Amino acid sequence: MVNFGQIFVLDDDEEDLFLLQAAFHAAALDAVRLACFTTLEDLEAAIDAHQVPDIIITDYRLPRSSGLEVISRVRSKPIPSQPKILVWSSEVAPEELDSCLQAGADGALPKPATYPDLVQTVAALTGQWL
Repeated sequence: MVNFGQIFVLDDDEEDLFLLQAAFHAAALDAVRLACFTTLEDLEAAIDAHQVPDIIITDYRLPRSSGLEVISRVRSKPIPSQPKILVWSSEVAPEELDSCLQAGADGALPKPATYPDLVQTVAALTGQWL
């Protein structure tokens, strides 16, 4: 099995985090090291401890921050290799996703509505970026 890299996921919905973990397993991507966070502060603490992922997947709507703030704070960190940032959300307007791309995200998309779509999205994401 090939080691695909490390992905950090930031989402306040623990059910979404569980489904995403299951989708990686279903897509036969168990070699991906997946770390899940429910707050921006926890994600930043990991990065500050020199655990820089290859990809960050962040929800757009978070209780105390937004995808735009995640992009800004991660991009402002003096780390040697910036991670790819993918913003996704089930409740976001296309204009908001476009603003994330303009702010420095590498991708933005709505959360897949079905589990098979989530598995397909995960497989495509890792195939493109890892």
